[in-house]
Amino acid sequence: MTAAMLALALVPVAAQETALQLEATGRSALDAGDYSAAVEAFRSALSLNPSYLRAHHGMAEAYYWLGEYDQATRSVDAALRLSASDPEVLSLSGRIAIGRGDLAAATGAFESALGIEPNNVNATIGMAELALARGRGSEAAAQLERALRLNPEHRKALLSLVLVAEYEGDRGRAVEYLRVAAAAHRDAPEVHVLSAEYHLRAGDFPAAERSARMASALDPNNLAAMRLRARLAVLQNRAEEALAVTGELLTRDRRDPEAWYFRAVASLEIGNVMQAVQSIRTSLLIDPDSGHLRAWAEWLALSDLPLDHSVRAELSAYRARVAADFSASFRYARALSEYRRALQLTPLDPELRRTYAELHRSHGNAATYVREIEIALENGLDRSSAGAMEVVRDSLVRSVAVRWGVDQFTVRRDRLRLGLYLLDRPGSDVSPGSEAALLSFVSQSMQGRDSVEVVSASVRSQAEAYRTARSQGVDYFVLFEFIGGDRVTVLDGEVAVGRTGAAVTTVRSIRTGPYHFESAVDAFVADVDRLLPIYGSLVIRRGS
Repeated sequence: MTAAMLALALVPVAAQETALQLEATGRSALDAGDYSAAVEAFRSALSLNPSYLRAHHGMAEAYYWLGEYDQATRSVDAALRLSASDPEVLSLSGRIAIGRGDLAAATGAFESALGIEPNNVNATIGMAELALARGRGSEAAAQLERALRLNPEHRKALLSLVLVAEYEGDRGRAVEYLRVAAAAHRDAPEVHVLSAEYHLRAGDFPAAERSARMASALDPNNLAAMRLRARLAVLQNRAEEALAVTGELLTRDRRDPEAWYFRAVASLEIGNVMQAVQSIRTSLLIDPDSGHLRAWAEWLALSDLPLDHSVRAELSAYRARVAADFSASFRYARALSEYRRALQLTPLDPELRRTYAELHRSHGNAATYVREIEIALENGLDRSSAGAMEVVRDSLVRSVAVRWGVDQFTVRRDRLRLGLYLLDRPGSDVSPGSEAALLSFVSQSMQGRDSVEVVSASVRSQAEAYRTARSQGVDYFVLFEFIGGDRVTVLDGEVAVGRTGAAVTTVRSIRTGPYHFESAVDAFVADVDRLLPIYGSLVIRRGS
């Protein structure tokens, strides 16, 4: 065999060895919770060996934990084409199907895995996850307990039982499972991470801190533990510590939007506004469609940046682009809402105000169109728009307001006084440091209604909400909280009478998909507005 032929024969072997090493690197990244690094390692392994089953499986699992279910489905389907009878691949396929909301496909996948290997622990745990997705907590617990009988020290079964017990409100049983898991797997960082997350949700910050630090001590590179430590530092207003931990996080992953957000909050806490601005801008460059990040950035801009600051213009331009997209797809109410948000950031932008005015004109709101064009002209709009405005103004001559000599935009209005109170409880789904921003976002969305005067506050309980309502003299108040994550936003609230605290009704808004945060807020505000009674006074009376 010639040297050239020998080299050719050796290339696949060398490539295969490298693919094995890359797959091992990906597995290590998965274990550490560094899912982006895991994806890159598995992708590199597959570039060398496109038929590498474990790399496809690992890629699917990494995308699953990132919440990228479409990508995860493509990867697990590739793994299934290579091995359709592998129970582990089938089990992962079922978990991904649950993430997509396709419970029928998940059932088929888990049943196939158990048909091949009746005592497969991962498929049994998958059936528990499926039961939980259907709201059957007791059935989920029974499946997990079966998994533990099959493998008494199985980490995932133990940790899942913690979550199921918490889901069912059985705190005692959840803590006991945590204790057993910690005793059986005291050297496993993920056990301590779950313990920290559990205690954080329960509002026990010292216990959460101990668990997070233990996870970091066992694995200094564990990103989940670092994120928890950063979150806890922000929650407890330890800004310098938060900056130090986010610095560690960002040396390992510069594209972590949550780390940049924590850095922004901590920077603002110590009075470094420009560093906060830079950090939140970076966070939005990585995740431009994150509603809660954008709400915080806009709150910061409105509170701390001058009207002519470039960041305000940048944030406004994003809202204007979204509004234009909604308008082009005939979603005019959402378009108007986004234009209002853009104008709050740059109220002196004449072209933006003209566009907003034209949208009102196209919907027959002639008086609003005239008012908005007049404001735009005062702020430098080209006088060519004045002609169109005069045509519309002439058409208003026959309106009741003009004939009776009433300026509908300056007449004194009797408004309902509405309190918006955000429930701020330890361990809530609200991002730490974002309470004021979220309140501001909802309040400003509500203030577009001329019939309502809005006051707002953060409260810890129903009793505090009632005391605040009495002190602020509101007619009605809404006590609400945010629930959700990257793919869904839920606003859950109760409307009550300000004078007595008596509940009137509940309001709930759930939205998924693009712009789910803004969409949920708009729907929530609209529902509250519909519930409020019409309130006003007589301005002029003629005849009967």
